[in-house]
Amino acid sequence: NSLTGNKTSGSSSGGGSGKTPSLPNVAGIENSGNTASNTVTGDKEINVNIFDDIEDVSWAKSAIIYLAEQGIIAGKSEKTFAPNDNVKREELAKILVGAFLEDAAEGEISFTDVNLSAWYAPYIKKAYAQGIINGYDEATFGVGDNVTREDMAVMIYNTAKKAGMAFETKEFELFSDDSEISDYAKEAVYTLRNAGVINGVNRSAFAPKAPATRAQAAKIIYSLLKF
Repeated sequence: NSLTGNKTSGSSSGGGSGKTPSLPNVAGIENSGNTASNTVTGDKEINVNIFDDIEDVSWAKSAIIYLAEQGIIAGKSEKTFAPNDNVKREELAKILVGAFLEDAAEGEISFTDVNLSAWYAPYIKKAYAQGIINGYDEATFGVGDNVTREDMAVMIYNTAKKAGMAFETKEFELFSDDSEISDYAKEAVYTLRNAGVINGVNRSAFAPKAPATRAQAAKIIYSLLKF
């Protein structure tokens, strides 16, 4: 499923090294952040003390603060962001819609696990209508489930394309665990990696089935907003 609708994704075939040509490219950086104590973005000074628990993710700190100040993301409480917590499917849908597609039309959904009166329902409706994300099947969205790193890449890549971002073609090096990346996710993973938007968990591996964190999602989305 090219829109992250599969709950359990099988491994794709292919080697873990070498080059594969021609995927789009978009600019940004995932893991190199501004660690300064004050940040100014445009005419807006950002409150660097908005959360008490983001010092350990200095590479994502400015991104988290900016997105929170813009009302795109929220903490788990007034002063707690929980940057290393796993990001949920409905959380990522909200962040992406709020950042890029806030004025998009809502679509009809038939997911029985989506509470239509919950805070996340309008964002799922918009994300689904825009083709950013599907359910596991016609009846199940997966509310409360963690987003894997490969599915995060697909959702963000779909959103970038839907928002009209321009892409370039470029060769790329394969991750050492390329065979574990689902076929539907490879274009998104390598496009965003090529652009410096998303990194591996180390110099060679991507860990596609590992859960994505709230800090990772914030940094990538911030990078695209600044593209």
